[in-house]
Amino acid sequence: MRNFEFTADAEEQKQLWSARKESLWSMLALRKGDEQVWSTDVAVPISRLPDIIEVSKREMDELGLFASALGHVGDGNFHESIMYDAKNPKERKLVEECVSRMVDRALEMEGTCTVSIVNQFGDCDC
Repeated sequence: MRNFEFTADAEEQKQLWSARKESLWSMLALRKGDEQVWSTDVAVPISRLPDIIEVSKREMDELGLFASALGHVGDGNFHESIMYDAKNPKERKLVEECVSRMVDRALEMEGTCTVSIVNQFGDCDC
């Protein structure tokens, strides 16, 4: 199911923004043991947004890990959050590769990634 909510009312805007921010905290609350959440942040021209979300969501689902995609997409920006076992090098590598492909796609689509991704990779061609 797809859902798009928007409003011109300032109080309703605050509530919508709050829901977006609370989603990460909700995901963090589900962690067990050494699980971590890798949160991404890319933006593309709005005309390319459906393309990058479709491919990125499919790849994220193929990981078989708990993950979500959301954003304030009116400006072409979206986020993926992927929960993984920090003590499992194979899992981390799969997540790194998935995120790297998403960043590459964004750049190929004349988009960008943010410092949050650079900090997690340690290096990024953004």
